[in-house]
Amino acid sequence: MRKCWRRSVEPVGFTRADDAVAACRAIPKKFDALLVGHRASAVSALDLAVALHEIVPEVPIVLATASADESDADALVAAGVSEIVHRPLISAEIAAALARCLRGPGFAPVSYARNAFSQN
Repeated sequence: MRKCWRRSVEPVGFTRADDAVAACRAIPKKFDALLVGHRASAVSALDLAVALHEIVPEVPIVLATASADESDADALVAAGVSEIVHRPLISAEIAAALARCLRGPGFAPVSYARNAFSQN
């Protein structure tokens, strides 16, 4: 018989990049994945991804952007970006990207996903 379990998600959101960085510094093991987006530009979001990746390099980052064309592949990899989702955000696309990240090598399920950073 197959056991099924449901994973709950505890989304944590920030409107300021500095607050997100401070949260990751304060409790680096709190997050299983980070959803990073910035309304102004993909470059600002990528800068934030770089800062977060330096603090928690093992945590996958999903970048939300209107256009992935603004960043080259090398910059995305260097920033720790595992997935890209496009604006406007679609919940199914975010869920699929997070699922792929969290199923990645070395991910150990926890009692709840201490997940999602979202910057608006």
